[in-house]
Amino acid sequence: MSSPSLPKAFTLVELMVVVGITAILMAAAYIVVTSGYKNQIFISEKNDAIEEAKRGVQTMTKEIRKLKDGDNGNFAIILAEDYIFRFYSDIDLDGKTERVQYDLVGNALHKRVIKPTAAFEYLPEDETDSILSAYILNQTRVMPIFTYFTKDY
Repeated sequence: MSSPSLPKAFTLVELMVVVGITAILMAAAYIVVTSGYKNQIFISEKNDAIEEAKRGVQTMTKEIRKLKDGDNGNFAIILAEDYIFRFYSDIDLDGKTERVQYDLVGNALHKRVIKPTAAFEYLPEDETDSILSAYILNQTRVMPIFTYFTKDY
């Protein structure tokens, strides 16, 4: 007489092994996916910073090439230092020469503009300030932002 056959099933140990392996695989997949997202965000932010800096340099170049004496009779370049460059230029092509300043404050490259009054004065209270690039990394202030060469170069 044969004994009745029992239904085939997994033992508790086999189920625990499968659950453990599945948990390890899920944890590994989570780590891979989250690190991929972090890398993508970093690359995207880096590209945004590069594009912002590129646009800022293009704007600066265009405006500096339009240098001209101020409407008040001052010379075209007012101040040229390592982290500040102030000059006169007709940046909006309205026939009036604006006083423009580029300077580095912390990690931000600022553009400050003063439009002349009817009496050809440049009043500090009329200054508008905008940030061209917020991601300039020059923390040690070793490298100047603006460099000029004299005739002795």
